[in-house]
Amino acid sequence: MDAEGEWGPLLSAFRRRFGRDAAVLAHAPGRVNLIGEHTDYNGGHVLPAAVDRRLAVAAAPAPTRETVALALDLAEEDSFRPDEGVAASGWRAYVRGAFALLRQEGIEAPPALLAVSGRIPIASGLSSSAALTVALLAALSRLAGVQLDHRRLALLAQRVENEAVGVACGPMDPLAVACGRRGHAMLLDCADLTLRHLPLALAERGLCLAVVDSGVRRPLAETPYNQRRRECEEAARLLGLPSLHRATWADLERAGASLGDTLRRRVRHFLSEEERTLRAASLLAQGSPEGLGPLLVQSHLSLRDDFQVSSPELDLLVELALAVPGVLGTRLIGAGFGGCVLALARRDAIERFEAQVLAPYRRRTGLSARLHVCQADDGLRMESLP
Repeated sequence: MDAEGEWGPLLSAFRRRFGRDAAVLAHAPGRVNLIGEHTDYNGGHVLPAAVDRRLAVAAAPAPTRETVALALDLAEEDSFRPDEGVAASGWRAYVRGAFALLRQEGIEAPPALLAVSGRIPIASGLSSSAALTVALLAALSRLAGVQLDHRRLALLAQRVENEAVGVACGPMDPLAVACGRRGHAMLLDCADLTLRHLPLALAERGLCLAVVDSGVRRPLAETPYNQRRRECEEAARLLGLPSLHRATWADLERAGASLGDTLRRRVRHFLSEEERTLRAASLLAQGSPEGLGPLLVQSHLSLRDDFQVSSPELDLLVELALAVPGVLGTRLIGAGFGGCVLALARRDAIERFEAQVLAPYRRRTGLSARLHVCQADDGLRMESLP
């Protein structure tokens, strides 16, 4: 499908609001992390896949020194001049932060007209914020006449979240969003940022990835996410290590009670999740994706009990999904505290989700969960507009 067909409503809205056509269109996917949760900012391994839920930014140079940004899905607008500060909240912080960071990098993006729209549920654990930031940086750098490679865009996007938004995220989300490959997962070593694409081979085996949105929203800056990161940094310090990716089970054993119960749990999650992630990557390399099922369940239990980032709603969704015949494994994805769970399931199991997962979840919580059946998709794309 061409850009006008896929993103026609966004481009039409741009035309109506600004009285001219967009010059640039950048769109980026959401992502699911198959396994390797809360390990990226500790220098560990992660195994994400970009998915076919995308967000797009349409852009053109502004006729004045004022940038105007339209968030279509929220029916909100922002405007600012280059000499204004970046202080803002919500989606506005990402837009202003992208401009400010490019200036720090010596890239003078001109004041712009921007419109944003997408199909990634917001604050649900599918990395809508990373998709927004990567697409914004790609569009703005193109307006500035600069073409940045996808890896650099991803690392700049991480800095926008860290510095402008105040979320101490790691490199996984923006790298998965920028560098994903259709039909593949991506094994990323967050210590040295080397990555390897591994075929998922789900369709050939009658499998799919089902993402269930709990309906519980949790902007990262408003959760204990940053606290968890600080706890991991403190645990590494007490172990005499620069980061937990250098830790071993022997280090944890030697530390004994000196870490305290909370930090000991955090290290235990990291070490066990590292083992699960590398095992999952090995299974994909061998063409055995079914073997990921038990690893997903183990990951959820560790996130619930040792890292303590689950919630009653997420635990209920995991319990209900695991009871569906044909579901091989499920776990919370993203930072936790709300958002989504991921299920690895046989295709014929999906038809049972409404009756056996969504309906009982609605009765027991009063919340409406939404089901998204996802495929692994390509990362960032730039479209040429007429």
